[in-house]
This record gives sequence, C-alpha cells and structure tokens, in this order.
Amino acid sequence: MVEEIERTRQAIPMLEQGRTHEFGQLMNACHISLRDLYEVSVPELDTMVEIAQPLPGCFGARLTGGGFGGCTVNLVASAQAEPLPVCSARNTNAAPACTPRSISARLRRGGVGVELIRLTYLCTEWYTNA
Repeated sequence: MVEEIERTRQAIPMLEQGRTHEFGQLMNACHISLRDLYEVSVPELDTMVEIAQPLPGCFGARLTGGGFGGCTVNLVASAQAEPLPVCSARNTNAAPACTPRSISARLRRGGVGVELIRLTYLCTEWYTNA
C-alpha cells in the first residue's frame, strides 16, 4: 500500500509538468504491483496491458477499477490513440466472449499531445460463471 501512495504522490507533479514518459512508467509499475502483490488482476487484463505497453505511442498501461477484470487505462500519444483499441482487439485471444469498448479522454493540463484511453472488455462469461 505504501508503494501505491508514493506513486500517487510522484504522479501529480509529473502530470502537471507534462512528464508523460515518467508517468507512464509509474502506470506500468502500478500494474505489476496490482497483479503480483495485491493479486487483483486477471489474465485478460494482463494480456491487454502486455499488448498495449509496447505499442508505438503508449507511455503506460494498467488495470483500473476494483480489479478482478474489466478495464485498463492507457496513456497514449494523441497521434497513436485511434489505433490502440483496434490493435488490442486484434491481438487479444484470451477471452473470445469479450467485446472491446474504448473511451478516450484528452488531457488538458500538462499532458499536451497525450490521451488516456480506457479499454473495457465486457466478458459475459466472467459474470455467468461467477
């Protein structure tokens, strides 16, 4: 928990100063922490993050929400924002019953030329098998 609090403290000035590469690294570290230390990720989210992180223009990716499935948030250069959901959907074979949905939001302060993209995979099998 202490590491997550410290990452949050570090993130605020990074966002205000437009230090998107460094902020993206915090996002990546956060996903690893949530996956390995808190064990709140699922294979589908890990796959989505692993696909997004090396894509051109992606600064960072992590799960978001309460964990245990659902959404990732990705910090992406605006020029590469549109292809991200397509690349993710094309490369995700983890759960064939999942339908990708995306929401994009352009950062206003400090984050010039970057967007946050939330990718949600609505998986009916997660809810029907629970």
